[in-house]
Amino acid sequence: MIDIEQARRYYEGADAIHDFDHVQRVLALAERLAREEKADLEIVRAATLLHDVAREQGDRPVADHAHAGAEFARQVLAGHPPEKV
Repeated sequence: MIDIEQARRYYEGADAIHDFDHVQRVLALAERLAREEKADLEIVRAATLLHDVAREQGDRPVADHAHAGAEFARQVLAGHPPEKV
């Protein structure tokens, strides 16, 4: 799957609200919830690391970053088992 250093590169130049520090805070919370709920940590980590990846394109916000991010994640995670994507 995707690792932290790979994900960090996707957030270079992100605004201060949605930068990689934000992603790491969300990741800590998501991992805690995943453990409590006995969820698949690999899936939770990948989803969390990519959750805001398409928020901006250049210096402009993306109107529907959820769909753009899902498409980006599909490309990044291509080749992984379908049940993990």
